[in-house]
Amino acid sequence: MSEQNPYETLGVTKEASFEDIQNAKVRLSAKIGDDRQKVQSIEAAYDAIIMERLRMRQEGKLEVPEGIRFPERETTPSTAANTTAMNRETQQWLQQFVDTPDRTEVLVPTLLLGVLGVITLLTTDAQSRIFPTILSLSFLLTLYWLTRKENRLGRAILLTSGGLMVGVVLTISILGLGVVPVANGGLSSTQLTTVISLLVFWVISTFLR
Repeated sequence: MSEQNPYETLGVTKEASFEDIQNAKVRLSAKIGDDRQKVQSIEAAYDAIIMERLRMRQEGKLEVPEGIRFPERETTPSTAANTTAMNRETQQWLQQFVDTPDRTEVLVPTLLLGVLGVITLLTTDAQSRIFPTILSLSFLLTLYWLTRKENRLGRAILLTSGGLMVGVVLTISILGLGVVPVANGGLSSTQLTTVISLLVFWVISTFLR
């Protein structure tokens, strides 16, 4: 038995509008309840459809001469209408990743990652093994917080790994610009990498999901 495609999973056709797809996801998620495996399957199907729509629209392969798929568009397509519809779908997709944290969701990462940051700044030995330990611990904490929000381990791993890469890239850029004193009384490159990574992890764990 072959796997269902994303449209079959949500019970919609390829001609369905974005609102129909979103409503189908909400309806099925509510119907399934606490079955995490099925909820994750529905979320994955929804993400796959949205990504496919964006890709096809960017490649000019999505035909929209009628008002079925995207009712907000006119019968005669125009560049402005194309841009508006694409921006709208992109905004809806990005909203899946942005979180509005409550007080606890801000305070807990701030406190724990802040303590790790203080330890980093107080450790003067650039060769100390505590820096890899701090990075590993902050990585796992961020992964845990993200997974707890949406119960989607794959997305959490991607976001956390991406955050670590961003931290490294920012460190390299800052070292190249020389805006932060390094060595000779300043921060070591290892300290700088750890501190920046902690800041990135804080942003990700607090404001993304």
